[in-house]
Amino acid sequence: MNVTTVDPAGADTYSRLSLGTEAARNLATTTKSAPQMQGITSRWLLRMLPW
Repeated sequence: MNVTTVDPAGADTYSRLSLGTEAARNLATTTKSAPQMQGITSRWLLRMLPW
């Protein structure tokens, strides 16, 4: 998605409003880590929470 702006000299310039391919790929990858809540919360409490 690009937006066209005109500078005072009259030349068209484009400013990027979206991520580049590498940045989007970096945000899309997930890390394989252990669940945080499972280690610090009792099982009965996890069953009672509304999720």
